This record gives sequence, C-alpha cells and structure tokens, in this order.
Amino acid sequence: MQKIMSLLMCCFFLMACSDDQANMQEEEPVTKIIHECRCMVNEESGTETEDELDLSEAQEGEDQLLEPEEDEQQPLELEEEETSNGSGFNESNGNMSTYTVQVGDTLNSIAELFNVSIDQIQTWNNLSSVNSIYAGQVLNIFTTAEMAEPNDELNVTEATINYILNGQEGKPEAERLNWNELFLYELSIEDLYQQYITAGGERGNIENFAQYLTLNAPILDDWEERFKGAIYQSYNLEITNMIPLGDDLYQTYIDDGGIAVAHVIVSARTGYYY
Repeated sequence: MQKIMSLLMCCFFLMACSDDQANMQEEEPVTKIIHECRCMVNEESGTETEDELDLSEAQEGEDQLLEPEEDEQQPLELEEEETSNGSGFNESNGNMSTYTVQVGDTLNSIAELFNVSIDQIQTWNNLSSVNSIYAGQVLNIFTTAEMAEPNDELNVTEATINYILNGQEGKPEAERLNWNELFLYELSIEDLYQQYITAGGERGNIENFAQYLTLNAPILDDWEERFKGAIYQSYNLEITNMIPLGDDLYQTYIDDGGIAVAHVIVSARTGYYY
C-alpha cells in the first residue's frame, strides 16, 4: 500500500512538472509574438524601441563630445559711416563742395587751391592716379572750417602783387618781372587769372601767372598821363615827347633849354621804365 501511495505521488509530481513545462513552452511563443508585434508597430510609426533609443542617445552623446562647441557670441557688424559720396569722408564733419577741372589743372594745383592733400582728393573721388583728371571733370572737395576756400579775387590779387613787388629778391635782375605800382594796382587781376587758366595755365602757380600777366596785361587807355604824372612827381621833370620803339616800349624825351633830350624807355603795358 505504501508503495502504491509512493507511485501515485510520483505520478502526480511528474504530471505537475509536465504541466509547468507545457505552460512555459506555451508562454514563450506568446511573448515572442507580442514582441514581434511591437517591433512591427514601431517600424510603421517611426518610433524607436527602448534599445534603439538607448543606442541613438549614446551615439548623440559621442557626437557632442567629438564636435567642438560653437561660440555663441555672434560677430558684431561694423556700422557704416555716413558719407556724402561713399568715398570715405563724413559729411557731418564739414562741407561738401564741387570743383570743375579747368584746362591745365593738376591735382597738385587743385590741392593747393583748397588747402587739402592730393591723397584726399584721390580718395574722395576714387581716382586711381594723379593723372586721371581731365578738363570738365567735376570733383568732390571736402572742406572743414580749418580748410581754406578757393582763392577769390582778393587772394589772387594780393598774392600776385606781393610776388611781383616783394617775391623776386633771389632772382637775377634780367629775370625779374618789373612793374610800376600805379599800373599794377589798376589791373583786374582776377579777370586776367581766369584768362590764364583758360589758356592752359597751372592753377595756383602765382609765379607762372605773374609772367603771363606781364606779357598779356592790357595797356591802360590813360597810360601816358599816368606815366608823365609819376615822372613829374618823382623827378620834377616834364615828358615832352614819346617815340615808339616796338612792342610796348617807348623812348621818352624831356625839354632841356628848348632841346629835346632822350630820357627813359618806358613800357606802356607795365609802366616800368629804365
């Protein structure tokens, strides 16, 4: 009986084990099917599984370690200065004017005329070289309160008179330009200066202009009376006659006891005598 009971218990134990093994075998395919279904759903929806998420996060962390950090500070943009013509000078600090290039002008003469530098004129007008100007060209000139305005009539007149009367001490006598002051002050020097520029003279070159003036100044209508008055005032002598010698030169005569005596030679243009 005892053996029978032992056999029955063994049978029950074997049956129980077989049932557990069967349950385990059945559970594994179900779990596998559920896992495969989840994978299919994730593939269709584009979502990643937990394993894939873990891998992608790890990869992203590695990429961040490998790539250098970008500087969050953005470069500052340079503010453009307000310029009158885009050539690099600020209109708020001075005055813009224009100048029309005349025949015979050079950058040097224009720079001297406005009391600026050649480089400044080139910069303001985008000139590639000092020879890139031409007659009729309009140049931008930038002047401040410290810069001189273009020579007006008074400046040209004073500069020319001062050069002729006082600025030739270092020259030989034969090369000097000689004028009678009474004649020189009667001229419209500014008008003659404009003629000089039109004829191709160099603007601002007072020495060259003085030479042009001496050769081309008009003869005053009353030059004889002016000259005679100057001689009488200076020497108490009376001019009685004048004989032309050619060009603008005249031989003058005075009366000496009823005899005509040659006195000085005078230029009808300049009033200078010798």
